[in-house]
Amino acid sequence: MLRLLPLLLIAFLVAATPASAAAPRCAKNTVAIGPKKQPRACLPKTLPAANPTVLKPLIEGKPNRRLERLARRLFGARAAQADSGLPPGIELVQNGNVMELRNKAGDSLSMGLEKDNSTPKCPLANGDVPAKLDETMTFGAGTTEHGKRTWAVVTMRNEATWTGHVGVGAKAETFDVAFRGEVSIKSGVEIASTGKVLKRNPTRTYRSALTKKGVPVKFDLISLAKEMTFRGPKGDRGDAKDLEALTALVTTSMFGLSDIRSALEKGDKRWYDERACAQLDFNSTPEKVVKGGRGDWNAWVNAEDGTRAADARWTLTSGCGALSAATLSGATVQIGVSDAAGAWEPSSAGACVAGEITSTAGRPRSLQHSIPPREATRYRYDIRVDFKKDMGEGIAQTNATGLGRVTAGPGEGYVDGEGDFFGTEWDSGIGNPCGHDMLRTRAFSSPVVVGAKIEDDKVTIAFTAVERLFDASWILKLPLTGGQEFYTSFQPFCGDPQGAFRTSTITVVGTPVA
Repeated sequence: MLRLLPLLLIAFLVAATPASAAAPRCAKNTVAIGPKKQPRACLPKTLPAANPTVLKPLIEGKPNRRLERLARRLFGARAAQADSGLPPGIELVQNGNVMELRNKAGDSLSMGLEKDNSTPKCPLANGDVPAKLDETMTFGAGTTEHGKRTWAVVTMRNEATWTGHVGVGAKAETFDVAFRGEVSIKSGVEIASTGKVLKRNPTRTYRSALTKKGVPVKFDLISLAKEMTFRGPKGDRGDAKDLEALTALVTTSMFGLSDIRSALEKGDKRWYDERACAQLDFNSTPEKVVKGGRGDWNAWVNAEDGTRAADARWTLTSGCGALSAATLSGATVQIGVSDAAGAWEPSSAGACVAGEITSTAGRPRSLQHSIPPREATRYRYDIRVDFKKDMGEGIAQTNATGLGRVTAGPGEGYVDGEGDFFGTEWDSGIGNPCGHDMLRTRAFSSPVVVGAKIEDDKVTIAFTAVERLFDASWILKLPLTGGQEFYTSFQPFCGDPQGAFRTSTITVVGTPVA
């Protein structure tokens, strides 16, 4: 019997020990972060408004209800920049962005919200949006009873460096983030009249962290919350207080991450909807087009800082010709429009192109441009040819002059004119072959076929002496206003393959006519 006594005592002590309290569970309107039976935190299924009152559950005791109602109204009025009068007996103390209301009894309630976020107005050329997040939220309360004031202040802070990524569609797609969140709870007891500290409780601090790349802008709150790491204060953890504090922490952490999403969505309105960032630029040739011709554009997209965008997509159309482009992707494209239908008359719009562009630097203004047709200006071309053929000393030289005139206009095709070619030369023949009288001369003349065709900003001139095809036949391409060309060549003469040296100076003068 004595041997069984120790075992009976042990059994009695075990039976007398109370069962441990059940682990706290998440409420039905929340989602458990971690195991359901032992959650790390609870995230509301619907995220509440980002207001300091979300920290109120971490305050032990009941704040002064009148002060709380007044603080809520005052806080909202300040956000709306409205006039906020105070009832008698209430004092307002402002400390930075934290406002504290006090009554004569010593009760107090404080609320504060400060955002020192920095997001650039426009993405970089490669689509990056480097930014930072720094937000602080405060809720505090104090109650006075029997000359003692019991107070508590809860402070939340979210900090993050993040980079948004704008895709080639000119809208933010993902972001990379290094996020740190913190909720700290300070409390104590003091003499209401003097503020002398009677008790200062240990500060309870809870921290969250998330480092992740490629987070979608339309991220799922619950999935992202489950990827966060949490850390509570040293010592006992896992009780209802810790769960409540971590729930507030994950909720306020989601406020910060949601603000990143909101910043990128607001950015989309600037760099996509309002087209306020990316810049479209281009040049075109020719200055004016003609019937059957072609217009060309070289177009590109720059970021707001002037650097070339990393990538772009082009959606192009033309309502006045056949459009061609080597590629519709990239920050720079070459575009051509041809008058395949022969419709670019002076009364038409000419060559035109239209298009929408998106890029990593944002969405620039739409491309809307046309190259007007050349006016129906006709030109009269006066042509003069000075021709010489020299066979050497003792031989009569050939000296000739050619004159021609033709009038042509854009889109008229090849137009004929008239002219003459005349001069003097060695009088050769059966009665005067090579080696006989080499100084005897004769006069000659020949009708001339003259023609002109205007294409774009050039004119093609043809001049042919019908009876002197081998000496007097030229085709020139000159500016519309004319020009001058000089030619030299050798020709066989009296058995010498290069016995005759020929020079030709051709002068064309273009004069606009009605």
